[in-house]
Amino acid sequence: TASAGALVTRVEPDSAASDAGLEPGDVVVELDGEPIAANQDLTEAITALAPGDQVSLTVERQGRRRSFDVTLGPR
Repeated sequence: TASAGALVTRVEPDSAASDAGLEPGDVVVELDGEPIAANQDLTEAITALAPGDQVSLTVERQGRRRSFDVTLGPR
């Protein structure tokens, strides 16, 4: 289990996260190769980007790391 990161608590249907394959319980540990230590880090990083930007998320799911390419949707 990840000791740091941003916990995904829910994924809205038809959202960018859903389209990318993220699931509740995933822990985001990196955004574009930069470490994410807590939910606030992820929120700040996403806020600095624009809808339509593509990012790479590294998540830990059931003890394994996986990467997802996500195109940000409207807020």
